[in-house]
Amino acid sequence: MITYDYPPLVEQDMVPKFIRGGSFGRVYQVSRCADLVAKVPLLEDELSTLVRECAIHRMLFENGISVPQPKRMYALRWDGRSKELHRQDKDSLWYLDKNILPGFVMERIRGFRLNEFREIAEVDEYDRAVELRDLELTRARERGFCSIDVCSENVLYIPNQNKVVLIDFECWEHPDLERLVRK
Repeated sequence: MITYDYPPLVEQDMVPKFIRGGSFGRVYQVSRCADLVAKVPLLEDELSTLVRECAIHRMLFENGISVPQPKRMYALRWDGRSKELHRQDKDSLWYLDKNILPGFVMERIRGFRLNEFREIAEVDEYDRAVELRDLELTRARERGFCSIDVCSENVLYIPNQNKVVLIDFECWEHPDLERLVRK
C-alpha cells in the first residue's frame, strides 16, 4: 500500500532544477548526476493525486509498461535557494516557505515529447513513434489500465533507442487501484 503518512526523508539538501510544469505539479531534477527527477504537487489538496499517480506509475512499471523507473514518495529537504525557482508561482505553491516538501522520485528520461518530435522529425520516423505509442497503450489496456489523458505531451520518444516512454498518470485508472491507495 502506498501512503503519505511517513515518507522517508532525503537528508541531503538539494537545489532543484526546474524541468517542466503541468496542471497538477512541477518536475525538478533532484540529483547531481541528473538521473533522478521529482514531481512535486502544486497545491496541498493535490497531494492525494500525486500519491495515486505514484501507485499507478508503479503498477504500470511492474506490468512491464514502458514508464520511467519509479522510486517512491519522499519528503525532500530543499535548501532555501529553491524558493528563487518558484518566484513565478509565488501565489500557487503551498510549500513555498517550507524547506521540506513531498515529491514522487523517479528515473529521468531524456527524450522528446511526441508533440515536439513531430515538429523536427521526418514523417516516417514520427509515424513509427506513434505506432510505438499505440502498441504501448494497447499493452497497458490489455493489463486493465485506462486513461482519458493520453496525449502526445505525455509520451516521450527516445530516437536512438526507437522507444517510447509513457509519463503523467494523474488521470489513469485500474481496477486494483483503490485497494492499493489509502485515502
